[in-house]
Amino acid sequence: MDVISTVNGGEEASWAIYRGGGLVGMESDNTRPPADVPIDFVDWPFSKDGEQSFEDHLQVVKEEKPMYAVAPDVENGRDVSTVLEYADQLDSHAGVVIVVPKDAHPEDVGDDYRIGIPCQDRFGGVPWSIWEYRNCEQVHLLGGSPVRHADFKHYVNVRSVDTASIVKAAYRGGFWNEGGWHKDTLGFYGSLEASIDGMNRFWNGGVSVFGQERARALPAGTELPEQEREELLTRGEIPDRWLHIKYPIELEAIEDQIDPNENPWPPSDTLGDGDRVPFPGRAAFY
Repeated sequence: MDVISTVNGGEEASWAIYRGGGLVGMESDNTRPPADVPIDFVDWPFSKDGEQSFEDHLQVVKEEKPMYAVAPDVENGRDVSTVLEYADQLDSHAGVVIVVPKDAHPEDVGDDYRIGIPCQDRFGGVPWSIWEYRNCEQVHLLGGSPVRHADFKHYVNVRSVDTASIVKAAYRGGFWNEGGWHKDTLGFYGSLEASIDGMNRFWNGGVSVFGQERARALPAGTELPEQEREELLTRGEIPDRWLHIKYPIELEAIEDQIDPNENPWPPSDTLGDGDRVPFPGRAAFY
């Protein structure tokens, strides 16, 4: 069972995920991590549905050749037959294609593709009762918390999960292990790695076979080139007024006052002076 976490351009976060035995994913319209980071999961941009064409999504999958690719959701006028045609095209370039039936019963999709179960309440939550997924040959849990994922373990055949909630938890110094949330002084990247490791142990008793292959393939050095490093700020270099922003609404309220040259990325209190701020420019993350 593969554990996946999605990132938006973050290199060091990607390596932390791979060190923990996980796989790195991204939405097809988001910023890709640097070229030496392998992408194993390409998600349909569900949160911005309608803003990207399937052709654009397919092109990203063709370029990445990931282990996992998510087809457009069965909703907003896309019926099962249309989405299965999309899945057939994705299947030529990905190891496993995931179909998410929101406006159709899960059994209507059949067993050719893995069934996706959305687990994020803010995007509508699970569209069907868990019992409606019992006959699905295999399922993928899309987003949400490891706690929510654990609820599904004894009811459906979970073969893969993805989550970004552990990234937000790491930002606060938290990590998921032994079935629950914990807090320690591991730092942002250490907490993220610990969550991936904890999820792997919970689901697999250890790292999946594919995760082991990825971990063994980690490059010897993952530091950014010096010319790129100069464009990033450490915690000590960030203006004090950015240290007090905790919620996106606070950032939005003063966006018109932002000097682009300040690189205003609110840092986590789990970052040391030598750590770089994760996901620069990703306002929603903060």
